[in-house]
Amino acid sequence: ALRRAGVAEVTAPLRMDTEGLLDLPGLTAVAGESIALITAPGGRGELAPALEARGATILRADVYERVPLPPDPRALQSLRALTAPAVIALSSGEALAHLLDAWPADVLARLRACPVVAASDRLAAIARDHGFTQVSRAEGPRPAQLVAAAGQAAGHPVA
Repeated sequence: ALRRAGVAEVTAPLRMDTEGLLDLPGLTAVAGESIALITAPGGRGELAPALEARGATILRADVYERVPLPPDPRALQSLRALTAPAVIALSSGEALAHLLDAWPADVLARLRACPVVAASDRLAAIARDHGFTQVSRAEGPRPAQLVAAAGQAAGHPVA
């Protein structure tokens, strides 16, 4: 999207998390620089303090809001009726926390019996801390990486 908008030099981190961003060469020596973060309230809140500790001035623009949705009754019914193997792809600790707070105990018990493929070590630890016992780590957070890990977890490797 940035290239389509005319930005010639685009750098993407190897990891799609705060740690991946902080490892980028362009963000290691930022003393005296102004860095704009386009974000939303909430999240882990670790990027801005880390960049400030490196001497940067942070200009934060909250341009959207994360709004948790109530559980869809049809989705709950489908999960209760599920007989096929299922794997949970976990890419957001905040979303998991909302799910654990909002969903009925019987559905959560079924979900906790499913394998979880987590997009990061941090998310894998969060899943384990919340009672998920079959937790593995995907190569990363991209859909293809999560699908490949889900296939492995279900015993059906994806080529």
